[in-house]
Amino acid sequence: MKTVIYSREQRDYSRAVTEFIEMFARKYPGQTIEMKSPDTREASSLMSMLGVDRYPAIVVTRDNDAVVQMWQGEPLPLLDEVAAYALG
Repeated sequence: MKTVIYSREQRDYSRAVTEFIEMFARKYPGQTIEMKSPDTREASSLMSMLGVDRYPAIVVTRDNDAVVQMWQGEPLPLLDEVAAYALG
């Protein structure tokens, strides 16, 4: 499974996203969350296809890129909730 947070820098939620990623890494060592900008061409296309209209957006996918779960906007989900999907 792969977990990605699409987040823009210097927004009201930026600090919460950074802390979420750090706390997730501490609580679930070996499991990572990648942060990507939604402003890249690839991310913009994917977000449009998934219907994402609020950020930050957390997307958990299988190895074949099939979406398992997605959260949009604030508040961010619980660490354990994301882990339940990310760890399969």
